[in-house]
Amino acid sequence: MKDKLSYFFKGSFAVFISEGLEKLINFLFLPIYAIFLMPEHFGEIAWITTMVSVIALVTNPGVITATLRLYNDKRFEENKKQLFGNATIIFFSFVIIIIIGSSAFFIIKELGESSAPSLSCIVLGLVNACFIHFKRLWAINKTSLYKIKSLFILNIVFLLISTIVSLYSVTILETKSFGRLLGPAVAYSICTVYYVWDLAKFSEFKINTNLLIKQLKLGYSIVPTMIGLELLILSDKYFIINYLDLKSLGIYSLSMQVCLIITLIAKAIFKIFNPMYYELINNKKFNDVTKLIKIIYFIIGCLIIILSLVVPYLINNIFPSAYRECLQFIPYLLIIGAIQVVKDFSIASFIINYKTKILGIYCGVACIMNVIIMYALVSDFEIYGIISSIIISYTILIIALIMKSNKKQLFISINRMSLLFILVIIISIGIINRYLYI
Repeated sequence: MKDKLSYFFKGSFAVFISEGLEKLINFLFLPIYAIFLMPEHFGEIAWITTMVSVIALVTNPGVITATLRLYNDKRFEENKKQLFGNATIIFFSFVIIIIIGSSAFFIIKELGESSAPSLSCIVLGLVNACFIHFKRLWAINKTSLYKIKSLFILNIVFLLISTIVSLYSVTILETKSFGRLLGPAVAYSICTVYYVWDLAKFSEFKINTNLLIKQLKLGYSIVPTMIGLELLILSDKYFIINYLDLKSLGIYSLSMQVCLIITLIAKAIFKIFNPMYYELINNKKFNDVTKLIKIIYFIIGCLIIILSLVVPYLINNIFPSAYRECLQFIPYLLIIGAIQVVKDFSIASFIINYKTKILGIYCGVACIMNVIIMYALVSDFEIYGIISSIIISYTILIIALIMKSNKKQLFISINRMSLLFILVIIISIGIINRYLYI
C-alpha cells in the first residue's frame, strides 16, 4: 500500500501541476483579463465553452470511461492495446462524421440568435471540440501505464502554448474573446499530433469486432449518465443566457472559475485514483480503498476551506469593482464543488459494479428535476435560484445513489465518509461566510 500511496501522491501532484496549473494560472491572470474583457466577453467565452461541452458529449459515447473500466478488468488482460486502438478509431470517426458535418451546420445556423458569439469564436470552439478527446484518451493511457513523467511534460507544453498565445492575443493584439479562445485552440492543434503518434505506440489498430462491441455497449450504457450529468452542468448557463443576460453570465462564470480550482484538483486526483480504484477493488484490497478515499476527502476539504478564506481578499483588493458581485455566490459554489466530489465517488462505485443502467436513470431524473426547479426559480431569484436548483438536484441524486449502492461494507463505509464530508464542509463554509462574505 505504501507504494500505491506514494504513486497516488506523486501522480496526483504531477497531474494537478500539469493540468490544474492551467486553470490556476488562468485564475491568477483573471485580474489582467478582467482589464481587457468586459463581463459580456466572459459571457461569450462561457457560451463557446458550453458549445464545446455539448459537442464533446456527442463525440464521446462513454468510450473513455468504458476503455478505462475494461482495461482494469482481468478478463481483458490480453486486449489492452486493442482497447486504446478501438477508442482512437472511434474518435477519428466522430470527428469526421459529426464535427465537420452536422454539428458545424447546426451551430452556424444558430448565428441568427442575438446572443450568439461571432463565427470566428465558434470556429475556435469547434477546433477544441475536435481534439479534446484525444488528449483525454492519451492521459488515460499514461495514467493506466503509470507513465506520469511524460504526462506531466506534455501537459506543461500544452499549458505554455495556450497561456502565451491567449495572453498575447488579449493584451497586445486586443482581440477580446477571440484571443482568449485562440490559446487553447492552437495548443490542441499542435499537441494532438503528438497524442495520436504516442497512442499509436501503445495501441493495436486491428479491429476486434467482439471487443469493439463490448466497448461500445458499455460506453453507450454510460451515455445516459453522461448526458444527465452534462446537462446538470450546462443547464445553468442556458437559463442565464435565455432568462438573464451576458453580463450575469460573465459574473456567474467568473465566480465558477474561482471555484473551479476545487473541481480541477479533484479531477487531477481522480485521474490517478480511478485506475488504482479499479485495480484495488479487483484485487479485493478494500481497506486500502477506504484509506485512499479518507485521504482524498481530507485534501479536498482543506483546499475548500483555504479557498473560502482567501477569495474574499482577492476579490476585494485585486479584481475591478465590477466583479465584487461574485462574492455573494462563491460560498454556495464551493459547497457545490464539495458535493460534486462526493457525486464522483458514488458514480465510480456504480461503474465498478457495471450498474450503468440504473445510474443513467437516476442521473436523468436528477437532470429533469434540476431543469424544472431552475425554471421555477430563475425569474424571481435569478442566479440564486440557479445555484439553489443545482444544490437541491445534486443532493437528491447523491442520496438516491447512496440508498441504491452496493450494500457491501466497503461501500457503506464510503457513503458514511461522504455524508460526513459534506456536513463538515457546509458547517465550515457557513461559519466563514458569516464573518468574511459581507
